[in-house]
Amino acid sequence: MALRRSSIRLKSISTGHTELNLLIDGFKQVRDTAKMFCKAQEETIKDLYQLSQKEHNEILAQTCKYLEDLSIQWIDVQQEFVDNLKKVKCQFTCIRKEELEVDKLTNKLHSLKKEEIKMNKIIAKPKVTITEKKQCQVHLAETKELITSLNIDLKEKTKQCQLTKSKRIRDGLKQYAESFLHLSNKCNIIFQSFYKAAHHLPDPTVYSSSDQTSRNLDLTRVSVLETKDKIAAYNRLPFPSDALLNVSGYESPPPYSPNSSFTSPPVNSSFVSPPPPNQGIGFHQYDQVAPDMIRNLNINVAVPPSGACYQNIPPTLYEEQGAVGGHF
Repeated sequence: MALRRSSIRLKSISTGHTELNLLIDGFKQVRDTAKMFCKAQEETIKDLYQLSQKEHNEILAQTCKYLEDLSIQWIDVQQEFVDNLKKVKCQFTCIRKEELEVDKLTNKLHSLKKEEIKMNKIIAKPKVTITEKKQCQVHLAETKELITSLNIDLKEKTKQCQLTKSKRIRDGLKQYAESFLHLSNKCNIIFQSFYKAAHHLPDPTVYSSSDQTSRNLDLTRVSVLETKDKIAAYNRLPFPSDALLNVSGYESPPPYSPNSSFTSPPVNSSFVSPPPPNQGIGFHQYDQVAPDMIRNLNINVAVPPSGACYQNIPPTLYEEQGAVGGHF
């Protein structure tokens, strides 16, 4: 990495914008690393499935098949994340393009000023002929007009570049944060189901009847189906910018005072502490960390796919799955 950054610094000596070039390359490295991480996870789950097929354990093999289905969903989520990182990088690439255009105008202005100095020196020479002097004066007047016009253009271009730069940085950072938030929220949905699937595998230290084992496998099957529906429902929701800014339900806290207590608000303060999160009954302590934006959704299980492993699910299992934290 140090060698790569040094190379970028050397290339930026002639063109400038070293920090911006390093930042753009940094986003590229983040994106490339995310793609490699995604590919490694995909290969790992495939290896897990291949291993399960050789263990002569039908419950394990079927569970790993469900885990592979969850992995496919997770890979899709990460690919979407990678695409979003490309959009973030594009914002800063556009900033560089606009700044290079400003540099181009600046260099042109410097060239014209050098030309102006050259014409003045020629006119000041004692041995210059009248014809040459008149030609230089005409050329000098044209150069001055171009300099005046270019100064105006450069001033407007610089101002516009600064405005668009601020907007692009703001939009790019918001896109960067949103990409990670979407990744985190969908990761939470998928890996809750992943955890349940692993939990439903028979524990060799505890006796489990064949009926219980079969029921656990059916619960895993339902959980995978519901996960697909939850991801689809999440994708249909608008992004909760107001919820992130915490401006929809609570007032701002009172100003800091060195005499204020950390345990109680001032007497005249109108600030109300947010209510505690919903501590509903869940399958596991991690079931309650789902994003607030989808926790109260009433999601129904969609029509099962054509795969045989998802057919003939007993209706009662949907209720049981909800009782153990299957629904938000």
